[in-house]
Amino acid sequence: MLSALRKYLLIPRLIRLSSSAPKDPLTAWDQYWGNVRSTGASGDVLWDSGSDHELNGYLSKLAKLDPALPVVDVGCGNGSFTRLLAGHFPLALGLDYSANAIDRARQESAG
Repeated sequence: MLSALRKYLLIPRLIRLSSSAPKDPLTAWDQYWGNVRSTGASGDVLWDSGSDHELNGYLSKLAKLDPALPVVDVGCGNGSFTRLLAGHFPLALGLDYSANAIDRARQESAG
């Protein structure tokens, strides 16, 4: 509960920081992912819950897909959701706009 509340307390900081953020989306996202120190439930990424809760909400819809086909996670960030998808498909491929996000996904997916 406290960790969830802590994420909402970051919103005013994000608003303040966004005013000085680069206007070019590629530069902005790459800078964002380059500054992320940690991921997961207590990390810097607001939408990274560090659990499979989000995936569980999609499982009934994903069950309608052909399980023999690969799945692509567009905007994968650090790849946490892609790694969860990999448990349900023969191949899960993560794509992101930011080279720093892809580097982090590779590091966190090692092994």
